[in-house]
Amino acid sequence: IARQSDLSLAIRVMRQLHQAEVVPNTRTSAALVRLYFATGHPNDALHVVASVLGNFPEASAILPVLGFIATTAPNHPIPPPTSPSVYVFNALLSGILEDYRNAGIEAVLEMMRITGVRADGATLIILLSHKRRERTTSREMLRLVHILTSSGVTPTLQHLNILLGRMLDQEREVAH
Repeated sequence: IARQSDLSLAIRVMRQLHQAEVVPNTRTSAALVRLYFATGHPNDALHVVASVLGNFPEASAILPVLGFIATTAPNHPIPPPTSPSVYVFNALLSGILEDYRNAGIEAVLEMMRITGVRADGATLIILLSHKRRERTTSREMLRLVHILTSSGVTPTLQHLNILLGRMLDQEREVAH
């Protein structure tokens, strides 16, 4: 539902889950974060993240950097708090990159550090894809890979394809 950006269907499903007393998990929270960003409700997405960070006030204090307005009530359902997870942070990262770029990356990585959540391969794909679209140098992208691999992320063929693609883009730019 989140991939289709169908807000009304998602809200109906959330109500049905609540009526059936099904407790949402971290993947549900991540899906809502993606959905709210995709449908133009970033403050609602950040409310979901704030509920996840409820036990981490130091991490919650970073949310205003990403445009979070705590005093504005969410317009749509917010699931009960779940624990912080890489799924929620990856969804947050995807949602804020276009507007907040490097400041957003630093903010999300700092929240991950505070909560003890480690980046994964999907985090690296999100960051590398964004950096490639921004036309970041391949050297900077390799630096990013090095930082994340030192924290336990193992590069995959998909990561290397993104890096190689950027290197080829740079060569074409030089040729022109």
